[in-house]
Amino acid sequence: MNISSLHQGKTLSVKEVSGEWTVRSPSNIENELGKVRFSYPHIATMTQDLAEAGIAWATKPFDDRRKIVGQAILNLSNARQQWFDVARVELGRTDVDLEAEWDQFERWVGHFKSTLKLDQAEMRRSRGVTAIIGSYVWPLVYSIQSACLALVAGNSVALKPSEKATFSTLKLVEMLTQTEELKAVLSVIVGDRELGRRLVCHENVQTVIFYGSFEVGMRVKQDTLSQPAKEVLLFLGAKNPSIVMNDAPDNCIETLIRDAFLSTGQHCRSVSQVWIQDGIYEKFVHEFHEASKKFKIGDPTTGAYAGPLIDPSMLDRYLKFVGISEREGAQILMRGKPLDSKQKGNYVTPTLTAYENLTPDQIRKSVSLQTEILSPHVSMLRFKTESDLSTWLKEVTHGLVASVWSKDTFKARKLAAEMPFGQVVINQSLLSWDPAVSFQVIKKSGNHAYQGSKLLEQLTLLKG
Repeated sequence: MNISSLHQGKTLSVKEVSGEWTVRSPSNIENELGKVRFSYPHIATMTQDLAEAGIAWATKPFDDRRKIVGQAILNLSNARQQWFDVARVELGRTDVDLEAEWDQFERWVGHFKSTLKLDQAEMRRSRGVTAIIGSYVWPLVYSIQSACLALVAGNSVALKPSEKATFSTLKLVEMLTQTEELKAVLSVIVGDRELGRRLVCHENVQTVIFYGSFEVGMRVKQDTLSQPAKEVLLFLGAKNPSIVMNDAPDNCIETLIRDAFLSTGQHCRSVSQVWIQDGIYEKFVHEFHEASKKFKIGDPTTGAYAGPLIDPSMLDRYLKFVGISEREGAQILMRGKPLDSKQKGNYVTPTLTAYENLTPDQIRKSVSLQTEILSPHVSMLRFKTESDLSTWLKEVTHGLVASVWSKDTFKARKLAAEMPFGQVVINQSLLSWDPAVSFQVIKKSGNHAYQGSKLLEQLTLLKG
C-alpha cells in the first residue's frame, strides 16, 4: 500500500518524489505495512489552499466552529476499534495502553462538550494557518486535540505527523473530517524531518505547534528566528519525577509501575525518576523491583501490558543509557536487555537504577538523570529531608510534570507548590489527568506554551 499527504479529503498523487520510506511494525519488523511517498512542492500548494479556505472558516462565530468540531469529535469517538487496529500494528501499542489514551481522550471530549470556552471570543481573531509537527506519543491526545483547538480558534491546520505515526494519524484525520467544511481546513502533510522544517518556515504558516525532542525543538526555534510574527509553541522533552514520602499511600507502587512502563516508558508524561524518602527506601525499592518483573512484555495482540520500543534506533539508545548510568555510579538493580521472542520486534525488559548520596553538582552533570530516554528506564533516588529534595529537584533541567505521594495532603501540596514543574499532582497517576486544568511547560520542556484549553488564547490574536 502506498500513502501520501491528505488534502481536501483526498490522497495526493506524488509526481515529483522528494523521498519515501517503508513502514514496518515495531512489534514485528518483518511486517511491511506500506510505503510512504512525499513531495516538498506539496507544501506551497497545500498551505496556500488552507490559507484561502481559512478566510471563510475564521469568519464563523466561535460557538459555530465549536459546534462543527464538536460533532466531528463525536464521530471520531465512534471509531474506537478502527483506531486500535491501526495503532496496535503501526505503533506497537498494547490494548491496555491504547485504552488509557482513549479514556483520556474521552475525558477531554467531555470537557470540550461542557466547559470549553474562549474568554472574550468576540474580541479575538484567528492567526491563520497552523502547522502542527506531531509526535508518535499518544497522537489522539496530542496531535488531534491540538488540531481541534486550532480549528475552534478559527485557524486552518496543516498536520505533519511523526514518520513513526503516519498511518495512525492519517486514519484519525480521515475519521475526523467527514464534512466538506472540515476537509477544506484540515490537511495531513506527510514527509521526513526536512519536510517538517520547510513547513514550519513557510510564509503561509503563521503558527507552529511542535511536539518532539529538545534538540529538534531548538532547531525549529532557530529556523524561524527571521519570522518574528510567527508564533512558535514548543512542547519538548521531559524527565518526570515522582516523590514518595515516608507516609505514601498503599496504591503508590501499583500506580507508579503503570506510569513508568504502560507506554514502554515512551510517553512524555512517563515517570523516569522516583525520589524515595529515607524511612521507606529499602522496602519501596525492593517492592518496586519485584513488581517490575511481573508484568507481561510482548506482542500487542497477545494481551501484553507493555509492547516494543518504536524503532531499532530507540532500542540501541535505550541499551546505551544502561551503560551510561553505570559509568555515572548508579547501581544497576535490573538491567534492561532485548527480550527473546519468536517475533522479531523491538522488545526490551525494564531497567532500574539506584543512586545514593548524590550532590547537586552530580545531578546537574549527570547525562542519565538529565536526558529524556523514552524507554522503560527508571532511576531510584534516596532523600532524607524535604529541604534536600527541593535543592536537588532544582537541578533537573526539564520541567513538565511530577507527582507527590503522601497521606498528608497539606504537606504534599506545600511541597508541590515549591517544585519547578509545569504541573504537580498529588497521589494520582500522571497518565490520567484533568483536561480542564491548563498549565505551561517550563524549563527544557518547552517555551511556556499551554497544555490544555488555554492553548486557545495562544492560537488567537486580540483585535485592534
